[in-house]
Amino acid sequence: MNVTLVLIGCLTITAYQPIVTQTDSTPCIAANGQRVHTDGVAVSRDLHVRWGGPLAFGDVIYIEGTGWKIVNDVMNKRHTKSIDILVRDLKSEEEFYKKCKFCKIKVYRLKGYKGH
Repeated sequence: MNVTLVLIGCLTITAYQPIVTQTDSTPCIAANGQRVHTDGVAVSRDLHVRWGGPLAFGDVIYIEGTGWKIVNDVMNKRHTKSIDILVRDLKSEEEFYKKCKFCKIKVYRLKGYKGH
């Protein structure tokens, strides 16, 4: 299997909790229909294949300084060139923002994994 990392870009990275005020009326269900989990991320619509972007549900991405994540959700249409990392609670969200307040970070897609 030939697996490579492909640079998606330098993207805005944010954090969110699975609560109605930060998501929609079903905060524990991702856009792919599965339960949300802390290995998953939401991507802005311009990054998702449904709207012409390079990422699909199930794609594995690498976010510098954060690690490996799986695309399983999409963000509200007002966001662009962004990835939202799911965190468990307010404390985790606060810790994230102490390190990175709307940081622009390099993000890569793992190409060749799961047929991508």
